[in-house]
Amino acid sequence: MFGSTFVRQMVQMKNKIGMLLMEAGVSYNKQRLHKAGYFRELLATNPDIDEGLVSLLRLCRETVVRLQRTESALVRSLERDSLLMDRVERLMTIPAVGPITALTWALEVGDVKRFSSIKKAISYCGLCGAEKSSGNKIQRTPLSKQRNKHLQTTLIESAYHGSRITGQLVLAEIPLVRFAR
Repeated sequence: MFGSTFVRQMVQMKNKIGMLLMEAGVSYNKQRLHKAGYFRELLATNPDIDEGLVSLLRLCRETVVRLQRTESALVRSLERDSLLMDRVERLMTIPAVGPITALTWALEVGDVKRFSSIKKAISYCGLCGAEKSSGNKIQRTPLSKQRNKHLQTTLIESAYHGSRITGQLVLAEIPLVRFAR
């Protein structure tokens, strides 16, 4: 859940700011709205915004800034762990896996030695169900209920993003154990 909680809350606050401005009938530049200078200028130069709304908008903006600072401080503190950063750097060699995704992956998986096989690691990540085969017939079972849903979502989003960048599915054939150690 690393990172996503902060991002989710920041997006909610940013959406709230936009919604409050729209409800007040204030026009604004959507791309620049969350830049500090533009936001201050918008509040100072717009007479359509009453004082109560200004206070609420400032509170929402302060919340966004506080969440950004907290996330940055958390990332910086994790970057001081050399073992963790070694794993993160290897994970970031995968297309579309940035520092937050890599940190999430490394922190959610933890010590990879707890998995007795690559199949168990893949199952934990929620990337593939078990395979049953008999003769020439191969059947995949549903994903395990034991999977880490947050990690699964993170990896699927990375694969989707990577496929948009590279034109191919990027996480499909990754030997997880190699990158996790």
